Amino acid sequence: SVYFTLARDLEEQLNAAETVEKKNVLANGFATVLDEVGSTGTDFSVRYWAASTLQGLGASFEANSTVTDKARDYYSKSVAQFKSIADEGKSDLSWINENEETGKAYLAQIRMNMAQVMKRLGQYEEATKELAYILLDTPSNVSVQIEAAKTYNELGMQKGEESQLLYAIGGARPRDGENLIWGWRKLGMLTQGKEQFTNEYYEARLGIAKARLELGRVKQGDESKKHIGYAELEILNTYKIYPELGGTEFTARFDSLLRTIQKELGKPENGLAGAADAPLATTRVWNRRLLQLKRKSPIATCYCSRRWQGFLQSSV
Repeated sequence: SVYFTLARDLEEQLNAAETVEKKNVLANGFATVLDEVGSTGTDFSVRYWAASTLQGLGASFEANSTVTDKARDYYSKSVAQFKSIADEGKSDLSWINENEETGKAYLAQIRMNMAQVMKRLGQYEEATKELAYILLDTPSNVSVQIEAAKTYNELGMQKGEESQLLYAIGGARPRDGENLIWGWRKLGMLTQGKEQFTNEYYEARLGIAKARLELGRVKQGDESKKHIGYAELEILNTYKIYPELGGTEFTARFDSLLRTIQKELGKPENGLAGAADAPLATTRVWNRRLLQLKRKSPIATCYCSRRWQGFLQSSV
């Protein structure tokens, strides 16, 4: 279409813009054309391109990871277009793709994109709903499960609510006796020791430590210190079991988070230095956790107990 051709031309000019003033002028014109393409286009691929490009346009106007007014405007337009595409695709999957499985995969990607943009707009609750829609069809999609757990972490931080952080750790949205969204604990258990999910395992271990840190921050007094201490144990225990911590990048992230935790506990900010000499969580701490878990799930308790005893024996 004419609008699509014009949009492509403006995109090339925008990428080549040498001054901020020129970039702003071209971006405004580009966004207007993308809006028109999204509202008048009938082809799925063209409308998806317009929505995704608006998402990218919003990201390009962030300043040091802060959403500026201009970025917010482009992000909002992107979400509106993603919603429109998702609604039409849900009612007529063949519009997205004649192959049903391919159509579902595209629809899931649209919802993932939409959730990511919603998060940049601070719309974390809305983002969890979109991620839950994906998991209704593919509950074992680990990347979406991780995104959902991260979103509950961020929602808990935004609202300062203990409940959201507990959802991040233990899961949320009960369905048929299990949580549709697994949470960091289950993610860690299901990815541990599986080579194809090495990165996901360490992401889960970082995630649960962050959630426990934030849980400590919303609590007061001794309870605060206790939960921040749990965050420290999550990292130290992971290091004791897997000292390589998934490589250089993950090691740096674990070290940085541990330093933050140590600072809040009033300890020397040594990070992972000396962590090899730190003991694993005491039997008393672990037994208390097992007792709490036993009340919820005897099967999970039995599994965790066997795993933990193996860790303790291997570290003697």
